[in-house]
Amino acid sequence: MPGLYLGKAKPILFGRTRGAATPRRHLESPAIIGSNSAKMTDGQLKINCAQDLLARALGTVSRAVAGRPSLPVLANVLLTAGDGNLRLVGTNTEMAVTQSLDCQVDVAGSITVPARLLVEYISSLPPGPIDLETDAERLELKIVAERSDSSFKGIDSEEFPPLPDVSADPILSVDPALLKRMIDVTVSCCGDTSRPVLAGVCISIRPDELVLAAADGYRLAVKRLDCDTGVTDNVEVVVPQGSLQELSRILGSQPDEVSIKIAESRSHIQFDVGLVTLISNLIEEQYPNFESLIPQEHTTRVIVPRGNLEMATRLASIFARTGSRVIQLETEEPGGLLVSSNSAEVGNHEERINASIEGEDSVIAFNSKFLSDMVSLVESDAIEIRLSGSTNPGLFAADADPTYCQVIMPMHVAR
Repeated sequence: MPGLYLGKAKPILFGRTRGAATPRRHLESPAIIGSNSAKMTDGQLKINCAQDLLARALGTVSRAVAGRPSLPVLANVLLTAGDGNLRLVGTNTEMAVTQSLDCQVDVAGSITVPARLLVEYISSLPPGPIDLETDAERLELKIVAERSDSSFKGIDSEEFPPLPDVSADPILSVDPALLKRMIDVTVSCCGDTSRPVLAGVCISIRPDELVLAAADGYRLAVKRLDCDTGVTDNVEVVVPQGSLQELSRILGSQPDEVSIKIAESRSHIQFDVGLVTLISNLIEEQYPNFESLIPQEHTTRVIVPRGNLEMATRLASIFARTGSRVIQLETEEPGGLLVSSNSAEVGNHEERINASIEGEDSVIAFNSKFLSDMVSLVESDAIEIRLSGSTNPGLFAADADPTYCQVIMPMHVAR
């Protein structure tokens, strides 16, 4: 299957190059200043907080914790008390998530404890106030609830990797629901780990629009948001797929606008929403010119009801997945689209659906997963398909929404 040509990219990702290893840039936290009303004691911490607030905050930050950490402390969440709040941090050194919650701080301090265990334990406690206190000598966190008393062995907070200081002014603020939608319809189209730049999503901030683009060499997704960004020159960065997937989860429960900051060094990006902050490394490569990959001309234009195409591709995929993973689209007169697939082991499937057709007759085949993914992401009653023969990329868009499109490379089918 031919790929979309996206140019060559330097094989550098998060401080690593092929054939050589350079130190990773860790995600340098600002100093935590204790409040005037709390006693600050190195290594110690004593607070009282609500179980439900702590459980929700731990659930948010723990998803950033490394699944298979290179260091034991990376499996932990950092708890820092001071200034009338508790700040939680989880990181895998490539992305960090922090959240603060109000609490009564008797002694300000910090400690790290195993994230997964702490999340499970706090979530299992009944609602109500809980006391957290550290034993500095034994490096333990004691938790006292209504009917329970437990202690967790921790690691000194000095061993926790520092977070980067993204002290730049916000470059843009966006409605969380709109940004979540932009991420969700693009992020699944990237992930080519053999080409680092395609393992992320390009965020392009232009004077009159915000654009997200993602590609994997065989398909390209582009989502636009018309807005006055306030920038005079285009700003373009590439954010790792995992960071934006986590940001999307966070945005699903946040009503506040998202503030976006980019470090002057262009090495990190920071998203602030409510009491939650996500900081991510950036992929330090120039993203290919994706605008040039969007077909501007076509010989066949098809408009088909999205629900009908979704059902047809779902049925065809049952046969395609046991064979060559191909779904074929063929225009028929008058006003029909034939969706078919076949498998030497299972059999074959055909379905004709009504469609509006303009231009030349066309027969073209696509990867069944790519086609199914595209249909599921389009929010419209009808899908517009623009084709230019069987060997050129097909353009798929919402008929009533010019702000989103996907470009998919066709597959060769032997006749």
